[in-house]
Amino acid sequence: MGELPETLRLLAAAALVVLYVLLCGAVYGRSRPRRAAAVTAQSWLVAHASQTGTAVELAQHSAALLRVAGVPVQVLPLGQVTGALLQHCERLLLVLSTYGDGEAPDAAQPFADRVMHLAPALPDLHYGLLALGSRDYAQFCGFGRTVDAWLQARGATPCFERIEVHDADPQAVARWHQALSHLAGTQDVPDWRGPGFSDWRLQSRCLLNPGSQGEAVYEVTLAPAQTEDADWQAGDLVQLRL
Repeated sequence: MGELPETLRLLAAAALVVLYVLLCGAVYGRSRPRRAAAVTAQSWLVAHASQTGTAVELAQHSAALLRVAGVPVQVLPLGQVTGALLQHCERLLLVLSTYGDGEAPDAAQPFADRVMHLAPALPDLHYGLLALGSRDYAQFCGFGRTVDAWLQARGATPCFERIEVHDADPQAVARWHQALSHLAGTQDVPDWRGPGFSDWRLQSRCLLNPGSQGEAVYEVTLAPAQTEDADWQAGDLVQLRL
């Protein structure tokens, strides 16, 4: 058979493009209701802001607790939470670490820079907040406190008083568990243990790039405060005593 005329080839190509666009539109249209349903009705949104991963673990653990009680949950990094999503949400749990001197963790900076400056009204939002930090810093749980005050200024209602945790204090985490079990209507609360830290001290420090125009690079030697901590491996957490 001979080749199709040029006009027919162009019509066939145009038909394929139109069919592709229609298929994309159908997939997008079907996916939108599912995304919206994830944060409607009786569901909870659990948002986390983490610098080292502890807040992520606690957020996932909190979501698992709610799921055990049959409560639908969606877990998101705080940096992905928008003002529109908050206005669409009625139930929110926040697990927020503080970075540096009361600042948001890096991944949560988009929320702090954009959403918190929009000042959306949130009269229908009920929330609980767990703030993680260390009393070694002047602005203990600074970011968590800032978000808590911002939510209340927007008209949101706290389900319970903000819970603050110093260095994964198990008693504070237990209070969070108790609050969540009350919200979920269950006493079946799985245990969570924070990361274990061992104390090490700085034994020596050597500057490796004297005269460099860049930042100083040091080789450091650490020594364990306790002999049982001497068997350190990559990935183990240490708390440095200077």
